[in-house]
Amino acid sequence: MVIPNIGKLLEFFRQQRMTIVYIVTWSETDDLSDMQPYWQRAIKRYEELLGEQVWRRWNEGMQVCDEIAPRGHELVLPKRTSSAFSSSMLDFCLKNAGIETVVLTGCNTNGCVFETAVVGNNMGYDFILASDATACFAPALQDVAETWIAKHFGIVRTADEAIALLRAGEEKE
Repeated sequence: MVIPNIGKLLEFFRQQRMTIVYIVTWSETDDLSDMQPYWQRAIKRYEELLGEQVWRRWNEGMQVCDEIAPRGHELVLPKRTSSAFSSSMLDFCLKNAGIETVVLTGCNTNGCVFETAVVGNNMGYDFILASDATACFAPALQDVAETWIAKHFGIVRTADEAIALLRAGEEKE
């Protein structure tokens, strides 16, 4: 359900020539030196269990799914913390583009998506969380994250409803 709905949003954004930014979480160094010490330790423990290196940009499975993969002109920004605003160039890029409203999609709604909304809200951004274009490890955690975002940090709508809101905003301009 999530990937087709992200695809629907991407199609709309591309048709409208709106800015698309992909946020990815991976290390770009062999020794994880570009990650916070906590993440370095956690990743190394995980690697010991698996017996192989993971979480590097070049590792299999770290790329964005083909169905929703970025196109040549779309930004791909690596982040090193849960919030995309805390450890990537996202704020810089959005401000330079004059963007004030962000549509949130992606994985770990109660973690990375939520923290991005919290930090971004503190920086003055408005958010639309596309509820059917985000995913969580447990439905209860998804529900709690959506409730908190709706109460404090933005609005929660389906992908179709988000597109309708964005279209309505265009008509006002």
